[in-house]
Amino acid sequence: MKSSDIDQELFTESYCKVCSAQLISESQRVAHYESRKHASKVRLYYMLHPLDGGCPAKKLRSENGSDGDSVDKNKCCTLCNMSFTSAVVAESHYQGKIHAKRLKLLLGEQPALKATEAALQAPHTDHAAVPPPPQRRDSDRHCQLCTAWFNNPAMAQQHYHGKKHKKNAARADLLEQLGKTLDLGELRGESCAGGAGTGEIQGSAHTQRAGTDEIQGSAHTQRAGTDEIQGSAHTQRAGTDEIQGSAHTQRAGTDEIQGSAHTQRAGTDEIQGSAHTQRAGTDEIQGSAHTQRAGTDEIQGSAHTQRAGTDEIQGSAHTQRAGTDEIQGSAHTQRAGTDEIQGSAHTQRAGTDEIQGSAHTQRAGTDEIQGSAHTQRAGTDEIQGSAHTQRAGTDEIQGSAHTQRAGTDEIQGSAHTQRAGTDEIQGSAHTQRAGTDEIQGSAHTQRAGTDEIQGSAHTQRAGTGEIQGSAHTQSRDR
Repeated sequence: MKSSDIDQELFTESYCKVCSAQLISESQRVAHYESRKHASKVRLYYMLHPLDGGCPAKKLRSENGSDGDSVDKNKCCTLCNMSFTSAVVAESHYQGKIHAKRLKLLLGEQPALKATEAALQAPHTDHAAVPPPPQRRDSDRHCQLCTAWFNNPAMAQQHYHGKKHKKNAARADLLEQLGKTLDLGELRGESCAGGAGTGEIQGSAHTQRAGTDEIQGSAHTQRAGTDEIQGSAHTQRAGTDEIQGSAHTQRAGTDEIQGSAHTQRAGTDEIQGSAHTQRAGTDEIQGSAHTQRAGTDEIQGSAHTQRAGTDEIQGSAHTQRAGTDEIQGSAHTQRAGTDEIQGSAHTQRAGTDEIQGSAHTQRAGTDEIQGSAHTQRAGTDEIQGSAHTQRAGTDEIQGSAHTQRAGTDEIQGSAHTQRAGTDEIQGSAHTQRAGTDEIQGSAHTQRAGTDEIQGSAHTQRAGTGEIQGSAHTQSRDR
C-alpha cells in the first residue's frame, strides 16, 4: 500500500485517526493539522508503524512465545501511539480512559479490555473491580445511576470507568446495605421508625414498637421494651424507662429519668427533675411537681403529691395520703403514715411527722419539724420554728407564735399559749391556763399552777409565785 493511500485513510476532512479527533469545521481542521500535538503524534505513529511492516521497537517474545514478530505491549501501544518505560506504566495506560476510548472506536461495541490485558507480559496486582454498565440496549446512550447521556459508545465506556460512576455505584451499594439494617434501629440519624429490634439512634422523632431503644434526642415513643434515652418528650407504654430529659410519660414498668414533666402509671419511678406523676409503684425522683398514687415515693424537689406508700422527697409543695413521707422542702400534706420533711407548708393527717421548714399541719401522730407555721392535732410535736398550733400531745418547739391545747409544751421563742399541761418556754408573751409554767422572758400570765419565771411584767392568779424581776402581781399566795 502506498504512503499516499495510507495518509488519505488516516487524515480525512472530518476525522484524524492518529489523534482520534473529530473535525467539524474547516477552521478546526486546519488548526488541528497544523498543530504541534498532531505533528508529534504523526511522527510517533510512523515510528511505531513503519511502511515496510518491520518492528518499530526491539522485538520480544509475545505472551505465548510463538509470535516472534509481535510488538511487546509493555513497551509501546500501537493503537494510541505511545511508548512506555515500564510494565506498570503500560498497565496504567491500558486501563485508562484514553486507551479504552480508542479501543472502543476501533472495535465498535465489543469489549476489548480483556484482550488488551491478556497481552501484558509482566504480572500485575488485582485492581478494584469496576461496576459493569447496565446490560440494556440504551446503556451506551444513558446512565440511569448518574443521569448522564452519551453521544457514542466510547463516551459511555469512558463514563462507566470514571470516578463519578464508581463513586455513585459505591454510594448506591452503601444505601442498600443501610436499608437492610434500618429495621434493627441501629441507624444514627434524625428520623427512624422500626417495628422490632434494637434502636440506637442519635437524633429526633423516633418510634419503636418492641425491642431495646437507646436514643439520644427528643420526641421518642416506645410501646414495649427497654428505653434508655437522653432528651425530651418521651412516651413509653410498658418496659423499663431510663431517660435523661423532660416531658416523659410511662404507663407500666420501671422509670428512671433525669429531667422534668414525667408521668408514670405503674411500676418503679426513679427520676431527677420536675412535674412527675405516678399512680402505683416506687417513685424516686429529684425535682419538683410530683404526684404518686400508690407505692414508695422518694423525691428531691417540689410540688409532690402521693396517695399511698412511702414518700421521701426533698423539695416543696408535697401531698401524701397514706404511707411514710420523708421530704425536704416546703408545702407538704400527708394524710396517713410517717412524715419526715425539711421545708415549709406541711400538712399531715395521721402518722409521724418530722419536718424542717415552715407552715406545717398534722392531725395525728408524731410531729418533729424545724420551721414555722405548724399545726398538729394529736400526737407528739417537736418543731423548731414559728407559728405552731397543737391540739393534743407533746409539743417541743423552738420558735414563735405557738398554741397548744393539751399535753406538754416545751418551746423556745415568743407568743405562746397553752391551755393544759406543762409549759416550759424561753421567750416572751406567754399565756398558760393550767399546769406548771416555767418561763424565762417577759409578759407572762398564768391562771393556775406553779409559776417560776425570771423576767418582768408577770401576773398569776393562783398558785405559787417565785419570780426574780419587777412588776409582779399575785392574787393568792400559798
